[in-house]
Amino acid sequence: MSGQKIKSISINGFRGIRKQIVIPLSEKSGLFYGDNGTGKSSIADAIEWFYKDNVEHLASKEIDKSALRNFCLSEQESASVQLDLTTSN
Repeated sequence: MSGQKIKSISINGFRGIRKQIVIPLSEKSGLFYGDNGTGKSSIADAIEWFYKDNVEHLASKEIDKSALRNFCLSEQESASVQLDLTTSN
């Protein structure tokens, strides 16, 4: 993955994000801003989970991986995080 950049992020049913969102990212710097509780940390947590299969601030004995799944999802709905990356040079 060396040299690759994230082109877009697709998140569905992960933490505070109930319905699928797709965030296109450009070659330039980006900024996420918003009121508390609007999903900024869910986006950062999704990226961390994608790369590390773990979210450090949620990694305690009391919290299992089910805490990463949006609590409003039914058993039949799946949670997912997908990153679209640039091709490596």
